[in-house]
Amino acid sequence: MEAAERHWTKLAQAVWFNLELTALTRGREIFARSPLSKLTPFIDEHGLIRVGRLKHSILSYDERHPKILPKESHLTKL
Repeated sequence: MEAAERHWTKLAQAVWFNLELTALTRGREIFARSPLSKLTPFIDEHGLIRVGRLKHSILSYDERHPKILPKESHLTKL
């Protein structure tokens, strides 16, 4: 189930955040105009874009670094 969720999340991120995904994958910063810019996004070990600005929190990994999903995606509505 986790593999399927990762697959669909990666697909949604590739469609909706293509420029950001490309920049982060290449080790570059994303554009300041990007809706993700203030979230300090990073790519995790599975290639998913996650929020990075809460890294010093005592929450669990998924709570500190939630996967970023576009509000327009059907996956977000599930």
